[in-house]
Amino acid sequence: MRTLFICLATLLLVGCAGSGHKNLNSTLWMQTAAEYRANTLQTFKAAEMQLEKAVELDPRDPETHRILGILLIKQNGDYEASRHHHERAMALAPNDAYIIGRCAAFYTFVGEHIRALETLDRAEELDPFLPVWVNEERVAALGEFHQEVRKG
Repeated sequence: MRTLFICLATLLLVGCAGSGHKNLNSTLWMQTAAEYRANTLQTFKAAEMQLEKAVELDPRDPETHRILGILLIKQNGDYEASRHHHERAMALAPNDAYIIGRCAAFYTFVGEHIRALETLDRAEELDPFLPVWVNEERVAALGEFHQEVRKG
């Protein structure tokens, strides 16, 4: 909420500053962006700590593992830990189409496009009526695979 207020205040100041104060506008924007990044990092770190605690309390919850896996790869670039949590989620819920389908995104992200497509096929076998995000994920995996093939 504080960050939103700062962004709005900055926009007002930038709008009121006029074109003669470009350095002021730039400085205010950079300060706001820096604070937003700092707040986001703190939020992600807090989320990571809470998810790790949740895994500690219930190590058999596949959704917690999946979400922690996403956070670890996007926040820390920790591919190995992310893979562990995604694969753990699928092992804990081998017949849950949602978990299987969502974990396919990990394979697309790390460049294992064939495995992503196979994982999506498995999710659709389990539930042919999955929402549209399954098709969107399939398009992402195919697009990345196509680019990889074209590069040689």
